[in-house]
Amino acid sequence: MVMPSIRDKICMVGIGTTDYGNFPETDTYGLGSQALMAALDDAGLQITLQTVFSCTTL
Repeated sequence: MVMPSIRDKICMVGIGTTDYGNFPETDTYGLGSQALMAALDDAGLQITLQTVFSCTTL
């Protein structure tokens, strides 16, 4: 199966980060969730049933 090209079909709409340091009260998924919510807020978006997003690291 050949993956269709995503060239010119995606864009970065928001940036989100978390605090740096040791956080024993959360895990990597919790920190990722915080970063995702910050990125969505930065983009002026909200999570709805219609929202589709991809989360990746560079």
